[in-house]
Amino acid sequence: MRFADTAVRLGPFEISPATLLAPMAAVSVPPFRAACLAQRCGLATTEMVAAKQLTVRRAWRKKKPFERAAGERVLHVQIFGNAPEILAEGARAAVDFGADAIDINLGCPARKVVGSGSGAALGRDPAAAARAVAAVVAAVRVPVTAKIRAGWDESSVNAVEAARAIADAGAAWITLHPRTRAQMFGGGADWSLLARVVEATPIPVIGNGDVRSHADAERMIRRTGCAGVMVGRATIGRPWIFRALADGRDEEPSADERFEIFRAYVEAYVAWAGPERGIRELRKHLLRLVRGVRGAAAFRVDAQRVATPADVTRLLERARDALAGP
Repeated sequence: MRFADTAVRLGPFEISPATLLAPMAAVSVPPFRAACLAQRCGLATTEMVAAKQLTVRRAWRKKKPFERAAGERVLHVQIFGNAPEILAEGARAAVDFGADAIDINLGCPARKVVGSGSGAALGRDPAAAARAVAAVVAAVRVPVTAKIRAGWDESSVNAVEAARAIADAGAAWITLHPRTRAQMFGGGADWSLLARVVEATPIPVIGNGDVRSHADAERMIRRTGCAGVMVGRATIGRPWIFRALADGRDEEPSADERFEIFRAYVEAYVAWAGPERGIRELRKHLLRLVRGVRGAAAFRVDAQRVATPADVTRLLERARDALAGP
């Protein structure tokens, strides 16, 4: 199937293709969202931010995660917090800063986040999650979505109950990552649970988890009936996965194409964050550029040492030659 022919509604917006970039901390920043959108990603959600932080304008300006990226038609901002009133206040601030839609994180498994009662800790109680969603829906006039997990652990898988409650609270759609908080990112995503949530929920459900290729995305849609597919870690260093989804075939870009994509990365990251921070942010993407290519280990060592745009350009030229082969 060609995801270019798919669409899902988000309030007044038609998201097409129905493919989404996951809200990954320190990854889903404006330059990377722009790169994914350029490769025909349908919607690129921002990295999550504490709702409480959004009420402090100075902190917002310093962090700068939610500037509208180049080519970003819909600014979908993800927030987290541990109480309905905090989330509502943060959502209002996000909309004031230009957000077109709000996503509530009810699934982050990170210890620091759950330790504050946010993320998966809030999502483990369907009634509390629904109250949080209802508060945000009442606070803003833009679409509100929510991202959840399967549950807290194997003994408390509650995604069906949580999804129904969140839908009743007014969410426009739900994204499900069908792993428990206890699993973190290990084990396999339970697509059978995703199918049950789709069947039980009256609003669109976006599937997330174990999608690394067009073939994976197509299997997820066929097995679960989900309305769209969200891709996370598989996009790092490979934003062209969205082009594969849109076109309906898994095809890696040429060495020259990869070079040009990454060259644009460098320019965008440096323009956004300055040379020092921009290059630091790029390293995680560079590490995945030459996976499986001869000399990849040495390339990754050097990628950790780059300090200037010129260093990155020289490294990319090496990668282009390695990818092109003999």
